[in-house]
Amino acid sequence: MSESPTSDPLSDLLGAYQLSAKVFARPLVCGGWRVDTNGVAHTQFHLLVRGTCFLHMAHLPRALPLRPGDLVMVPNGDWHILSADPLAAAGTATEGLEGNHAALLCGALSVPEAGRKALFNLLPPVLIVRANEANERFGHLVRLITEESIAAEPGSNILLDSLSNALVTMTLREHFRHAAAVETRGVLAAANDKRLGALISAIHREPGKPWSVDSMLALAPVSRSALMERFQQLLGESPMGYVTQLRMIRARQLLADPAVSKTAIPGMVGYDNEAAFRRAYRRFVEASRLDDQCQKTDAP
Repeated sequence: MSESPTSDPLSDLLGAYQLSAKVFARPLVCGGWRVDTNGVAHTQFHLLVRGTCFLHMAHLPRALPLRPGDLVMVPNGDWHILSADPLAAAGTATEGLEGNHAALLCGALSVPEAGRKALFNLLPPVLIVRANEANERFGHLVRLITEESIAAEPGSNILLDSLSNALVTMTLREHFRHAAAVETRGVLAAANDKRLGALISAIHREPGKPWSVDSMLALAPVSRSALMERFQQLLGESPMGYVTQLRMIRARQLLADPAVSKTAIPGMVGYDNEAAFRRAYRRFVEASRLDDQCQKTDAP
C-alpha cells in the first residue's frame, strides 16, 4: 500500500510540538458559585457538562452565557472566570450536590514554550465552540466526554485525558474552519495558507532534512522574494530561521529522552558539525529564557 500523499498540516504541527491535554478538575458546583483557575496553567480549556454558567474575561464586553456542551479554550492563559452569576467577581469554587447545580470539566494543555509561542500567541484570547454550532463529530465527542465525566467509572481519569487531546485538536480544527476567510498570523495560519501549507507541513515532518531556500521553492509556488515576505508576514521569521527554530525544539525533546544517544542528536536535527549545533542550541536556550523573563515581568 502506498503512503497517502494527502497533506495534513494540523496533524503535522500538533505532532511536532507534542501537545498533551490533562483534566485537572471536574467540579460540581451550586448556588452562587465561581471557578477561578487563573495561575493553574497557561493554556486551559473548560467544557460545560451540565447546567448553565457565564464566562468572564477582560476581552469580552459582558459576561458570556454558556450552555451544556459548550467548550471554552483560553490559549494564552488570559484572566478568566466561570460563574453562576453574570456579575461575579474573582473567587473560588463553591462545591455542592444540592440545588440548581452545574458540572464542569477543566483541563490544561502542556506545550513546550517555543511550541506554545508558535501555535498560540497569535490566536484570539479565547476560542469558543458552541454545542449547537459544532459539527456532528464534535458533538459526538463532547457527549462521550460528558457521559464519561458523569459516570466517573474506574479508569475515567485516563480516558478523559485521552479524549481531551482529541477535543483540543477538534477545537483548533473548528476555529480554523470558521476563520479560514480571515487574515491571521502564526504557524496554524501558515499551515492553512494556500501558498505555504504544503511546505510548512514538510518542514514539520522533517526539520532535519538539508533544507535550503531552493528546496523550499520546489514545494511553494511562489518567487524567492514572495517566500521571504510571506514567512515574515505569517511567522515573523525567515524561512531558514524557522527551520532552525523547529530543529532546536526537536533537539530539546531528544535531549530529554534517555534512550537517545546525545552524540547522535546533531545529525538527527540536520547538523553535520557538532560545534555548530551547540552554538545554535545555546542561542535557542538563551532566547527562551529571555522570553520567559519578559512574560513574568509583563504578568499582572
